[in-house]
Amino acid sequence: MKKRILSIVLTLCMVLMLCPVTAFAEEPGGLAITVDGFEVGKTPADITYSFASTNLGVTFSEEDILANWGGWKYYYGGEDDEWLLMSKTEVFEAGTRYWCTINLDNKGLTVAPAITMNGKTPEVCYLATRDGVPYALAIGCDLGTPAPAPTITIDGPDVICKDQDYEFTVTATDSVTIVSAGYGNDYIGNNVELTPNEDGTLSGVVRASWFAQFGDSFKVTVYGTAADGTPVTGTKTVQVSPEHIFVDGVCGCGVKQQYTVEYIGSGSDPICTDTKTHGEPLTLRGETFKRDGFIQTGWVDEHGAVYDLGDLYTVDEDMTFYPYFEKIITLTVPFTTTVTLGGNTAPGETTFELALIDSWGDALTDDNVTAAAAVTTDGAGDYTGALTITGPEWTLWYMLSEGAFVQQVDAGADGWTVDDTVWGLFMSQVAELSDDAATGYDVYVVPASLDDAGGYMIDWESIDWENLETADMCFTNTYTKSIAQPTESPKPTESPKPTESPKPTESPKPTGGDTPKPDTDAVQTGDNRNPALWFALLAVSAAGVIGTGVYSKRRRSSRAK
Repeated sequence: MKKRILSIVLTLCMVLMLCPVTAFAEEPGGLAITVDGFEVGKTPADITYSFASTNLGVTFSEEDILANWGGWKYYYGGEDDEWLLMSKTEVFEAGTRYWCTINLDNKGLTVAPAITMNGKTPEVCYLATRDGVPYALAIGCDLGTPAPAPTITIDGPDVICKDQDYEFTVTATDSVTIVSAGYGNDYIGNNVELTPNEDGTLSGVVRASWFAQFGDSFKVTVYGTAADGTPVTGTKTVQVSPEHIFVDGVCGCGVKQQYTVEYIGSGSDPICTDTKTHGEPLTLRGETFKRDGFIQTGWVDEHGAVYDLGDLYTVDEDMTFYPYFEKIITLTVPFTTTVTLGGNTAPGETTFELALIDSWGDALTDDNVTAAAAVTTDGAGDYTGALTITGPEWTLWYMLSEGAFVQQVDAGADGWTVDDTVWGLFMSQVAELSDDAATGYDVYVVPASLDDAGGYMIDWESIDWENLETADMCFTNTYTKSIAQPTESPKPTESPKPTESPKPTESPKPTGGDTPKPDTDAVQTGDNRNPALWFALLAVSAAGVIGTGVYSKRRRSSRAK
């Protein structure tokens, strides 16, 4: 028990011995040095120092800097690091590293404290001694590159039109506090309010129209203060133009740039003009100019580019357009329509037409092209006609040079079987062309066939291009209607006239008494001229009499029983 109490007492003593150390131990001393004025454009002579000490028992000030020690060096930056000593009048430059060295009176300190310079730990920090006695606190620190000089920058256009509101933004280095802003020239001026944008950038607006009558420029000025209280000013001069100032076709006042489009047919004076707005397409005019034997199919601009009538023009520049004419030509293709009879009647006058079709059987048309082909037939026989195609030269060339097709138009006339043969056409140049020359083209007819997809095609490989020959385009239509012919009934033959019965010969008068005369009033029935009939009737009468007698006998016999 005594041993246990002794152990507790010793433990409490140890705790009491430690408590004063933990509770009353002092923090190590430190010294924070601030170098002010380390900015681009300033010199070492502009530098000021401030000191804040902690738990050192002494304080420091700029008076404690030993004048014969310390200075500034800058990093030369060659292949090998080289530090060069700089004078007090050299300016700090952006992008250059600088080294600051100062020697402080140690103020009796025998141990170098923990030191920071502008928040950085110095590369060099020790107590310098003389004859073994500390006398100076030596500090060397790489401060890096200097801070940018305190500036105020005004961003905005250099030139604006008189109808524009001048909008600008203001930025400043971190050490500058913006105080106010204003604008004006020798005639007029006022303050301008700066308001922060969403990102915190300050912006302002000046009405340029205010200066349209008072000079041709004004100046924007922004005032601020650096961290050390030094005034900082930013200025910008803005020119005011009486005309719109377009940037990518749009003026700062919101007006879009416009361009003049002229149409000239002959001479140099435009017959009409259009206005094109920047960034918006302009629909070119339709047919505007006429010329005998030609048709206007498009426009040509100053650069030689060809546009169709009514095309969209999208180039943002002033432009002159000239009419693009094509010569009107007519192509003729003969054909034959044969009418055959498949019935017993002949048709009356019937007209058959041909039509241009494409490879899929659809109508092949163009607004400036006309195609006509018709032949009127009147009964069986061969009838000749011509397919005429009239239109602009190059329009027809593109339509027919790659192949077109011709087929009869089946109007569904009663009684007709219309030939559905399809012929191929292609156009070829046969002479040099000029405005006054003849057509200069031929049209060739070739058989058409079906391709694998079911469309019409021309077998180009089978054409002898050295000796071009055209086929005879022909169609055979059959009239199949018949009318039934009535048959004549035979004339009835005349019945032979009955021969007169011979008059009966008078019976010889009896020699005896008078014979009674026949009853002339009795009606004669039957034909007394047919003796067989009389015998048949007599036999039937006899059978009836016999039957009656047998029937009566049986009845009497049955009653007797």
